[in-house]
Amino acid sequence: MSGESAFRRIVIMCDGTCDILPAVSEAAALAARWGVALHGIYLEDENLRRLAELPFGQQVSLSSGALSEGLSGSDIETLSSALGAGMRRAVAAAAGKQGIEWSFGSTRDFTAALALEAGEQDMLIVEGSTRAFSGAWSPLSSFHARASAYTTSVLIRRRENPGRGVVIVLASRPQRPEALSQIAQAMAVGEEEIIFIAAEAGSPTKRAPLIAGNRKIRIEKQAKDEIGLARQIASYSPRLVILESEQGDLAPRLLSLLHADLLMLRF
Repeated sequence: MSGESAFRRIVIMCDGTCDILPAVSEAAALAARWGVALHGIYLEDENLRRLAELPFGQQVSLSSGALSEGLSGSDIETLSSALGAGMRRAVAAAAGKQGIEWSFGSTRDFTAALALEAGEQDMLIVEGSTRAFSGAWSPLSSFHARASAYTTSVLIRRRENPGRGVVIVLASRPQRPEALSQIAQAMAVGEEEIIFIAAEAGSPTKRAPLIAGNRKIRIEKQAKDEIGLARQIASYSPRLVILESEQGDLAPRLLSLLHADLLMLRF
């Protein structure tokens, strides 16, 4: 099946802010659905390491708000090694449970972590959340904030989303309509509906590559402006929204309005 898949492997990247076990478990389940390998990357927090090496670096107690013992570079090294080893075990266990191949690596270099080539057809999963104090999505860490810098497809996962169905916003000229249909079919769960939103609904002949398969599919006309489009998508309360790379500028606005997962495809 991997030879027919739109993706070669599913990549999950975590640092110390991630809830590693559920993140890896969900990534492994998605890899199993596609019939591809799982690759885990643990990103060590170089900024925290540098902070610990400063002469005034201190730990803070969350219970009392008081400063405790000094925070050293070796403390961070020990903690980071333990977290990385924990993620490796989690990747191995999740892959074993799903019966898929897996690999693992760690890095301190964010630039190296970005070296996922689009030609390798990876899907990178990024964990996202809604901050209680603002009610809006915000990145969990520095590498989440730079998800748009990746040269591969990125899935921003919102585990709290209550929606149902898959919405695909078509570019004015979709690069690979057959691949979009394949991805939508594979990402939909159970009897979920797939809704294509297009600038022009088009004739049945033009729509044919989008409607392969037996799943219930609708094709709707796209709103005229970006704000209207964001509201249109929100009205469907979807679980997942799929955009092509040229529509990446829509992502921040959609994330602020929706509770859905967001998959940005880069063909």
